Amino acid sequence: MDIKELQGNPGTRRSLEAELECLHQTANELHARIRQEQLHLEYEQADVQELETPSVKTFFYTVLGKKEERLQKEQDEAEEAKRQYEATVGELERVNARIKRVEFELRTCKQAEAEQNKRVREVLAKLQALGSKLSDVDALAFSALQKEYAGLEKRRSYYAQIQEAGNELRKRHEWTEQAERELREERYKSRYGTTLAEYELWDEIRDRKGVVAIQERRIGELLQALVQETAANTSGGTLPKDRLTVLGHNVADNLSGILAEVDERDQNARLCQANLERRLSELLQKYQNSEPKRD
Repeated sequence: MDIKELQGNPGTRRSLEAELECLHQTANELHARIRQEQLHLEYEQADVQELETPSVKTFFYTVLGKKEERLQKEQDEAEEAKRQYEATVGELERVNARIKRVEFELRTCKQAEAEQNKRVREVLAKLQALGSKLSDVDALAFSALQKEYAGLEKRRSYYAQIQEAGNELRKRHEWTEQAERELREERYKSRYGTTLAEYELWDEIRDRKGVVAIQERRIGELLQALVQETAANTSGGTLPKDRLTVLGHNVADNLSGILAEVDERDQNARLCQANLERRLSELLQKYQNSEPKRD
């Protein structure tokens, strides 16, 4: 995937970031599975080794005439455990390879965005330097483009902050749910009274829910600021009914909708920025072409 292709696909960066987060979660789950399967493999191999080594247990199976049968069973179980372990290790290797590829594509995508931003700033600076050389009509057009660019930059900054805060909130929710699962398991194990572990988990859940509430408020504040900024850059200065205002009334239940809406707006903003770069370049080209050539 080259830079032009990445620039032509505004959703690429978000999709890569989402895939990378999913891949890291999968890798963590595979690491946990590998640890469990490695312990299981070692257990099965120990059973085989125990039957292959002279002991009271092997003598007992020999007397019963079942040593070979038992040994074969343990060897089959050890072989199956080994196949499962190796399959999971292979799956993790494929996931890690994909992580490296996605990280490379994401770096390339971010580089493309950074280069585009740099080009826009350079064109803005060159047009600014022309000063009085711009006609009255072009000066007004340039002023409008400057304002448009500043508004885009500010809104995209909010989009990035909301996306980051939203992804963090998802992790916080999972973090809290994990503590609640642990509490349910602890209650099941201690049916006849409340244990110290349960009290500690209650405190932990309360603290984690407090952090979640803070994060939800932060997202609500960011949404409010974004809506105001959007309204300020809209004809008339007001929006009849911004969808983010409605969604922001309940961040906890509407998080997926909020992130999807912000993602869509960010994609549109990227297209607007590419269009803005084109219009600025055309305006600059007009004056560069009109400059007399020097011998």
